Amino acid sequence: MRPPKVPSLSFILLLPAMAFAQDACRNGLSDVFTVESYEVTEEESSFSTNGYMRLDMVLLNSGERGVRMIDGSIVFQDVLGRDILRIGIDPDIRVEAGETTQQDGIYSNLRLLDVEREDVVVTTCIRGLVYSDGEVFRAGN
Repeated sequence: MRPPKVPSLSFILLLPAMAFAQDACRNGLSDVFTVESYEVTEEESSFSTNGYMRLDMVLLNSGERGVRMIDGSIVFQDVLGRDILRIGIDPDIRVEAGETTQQDGIYSNLRLLDVEREDVVVTTCIRGLVYSDGEVFRAGN
């Protein structure tokens, strides 16, 4: 069994992410929400011989407005630009500007457990938002 990985500091995640953000996101925004930290642990499974991983993340609304709905993804890539994992952000997330929220999930793709943390680049890709005041934003419009 792999030992649990320790969450890294947000600045360690953000520095290399800037170089990959545009490529990982294409037409969406990569600077409105950021993954401040994440923790990944391997879990045993009674229905699969490979097990699964639990992923806990802290997301920061780094924008200037509160959000009540989101269309976006979190992208984990290796430093060579290959996808490790792409997951959707909870669409009904509510978070004020400058505040954080948590998202977690269980995934069968275990590569994130094997790649060294310093070789993982985490970005977000936001395709749409509903701000707290009801205004709708769509990337590319």
